Amino acid sequence: MRIRRQQLLLSAFAAATVLLTGTACATSATDAATVGDQSISEQAIFDRTASVSEQVQQAGQPAPTQLDLAALNRTQTAAAIRSQLWATAAADAGVVISDAEVNTAMSGSSSNVSATTVTEQGEVGQLYRDLLSLQGVFTVAGARGLPVTDVTVRIDGAAVPNRDEAVALRSSVLANPDGAAALLAGSASPIPSTEVDLVARPALAPTGIFLAKPGEVLLYPQNGQFVVVRVLDRRESQTALTATQLQAESIQNQLDLGALALQPYAAEQGVTVNPRIGLFDPLSVQVVPGGSGL
Repeated sequence: MRIRRQQLLLSAFAAATVLLTGTACATSATDAATVGDQSISEQAIFDRTASVSEQVQQAGQPAPTQLDLAALNRTQTAAAIRSQLWATAAADAGVVISDAEVNTAMSGSSSNVSATTVTEQGEVGQLYRDLLSLQGVFTVAGARGLPVTDVTVRIDGAAVPNRDEAVALRSSVLANPDGAAALLAGSASPIPSTEVDLVARPALAPTGIFLAKPGEVLLYPQNGQFVVVRVLDRRESQTALTATQLQAESIQNQLDLGALALQPYAAEQGVTVNPRIGLFDPLSVQVVPGGSGL
């Protein structure tokens, strides 16, 4: 098991290094991320990803690919960043979450938490502490809710069978911007021009589309295929989120949507992510792929 674990850690490291860019980073070589003066260990993230990978295989599922491991590294890092920010937000709102409350929530609601949610977010106790902190902060805010910056992007694109075709299509789109719309529309599985909203679709944030600038072309794996997405337009607007909006959501959606309320804390404390892991999106409070998903 020790040998297997070391192999998984090496695989996770290899998957993360493909995201390396030339951008300078305020994190040290051993940090996955920093939140203010608090560091998140890169090794801790790799350990958590390796543990998830082992759980997946023990459940009879195929071993995660390097792309899967890289995505898990980003998800685990985002969860760790959010945990630190929620601790600050809860303290500011006067919300105190006891261990007893966490245990009660775990025992009373565990049947509503999917294995995917638990493994992707990390240790289950911390997940529930974050969730209770989120709910407490929104309850204190009351009917007025909490101000957030929403992002709306207009995109088009296409789904293709594999990564090689996705890379080739992306290159063709970038090389011929005037003919890009026709090129994408003529593909076997086109994605017509549509607007996507961060508040309405926070689960799409890990793809990086809400951080990308107009003209960027991203690619990411989805349901056994690769999706090539061109960002046509991007705009920001101010809105508010309320506890009522969150109550209708699943636990995972509550965590993703509620995290938008952490925007001012991320800005105030300063969040950096090691480019070996990815890029930090300060509005979705997510870690997204670097290099347009390449």
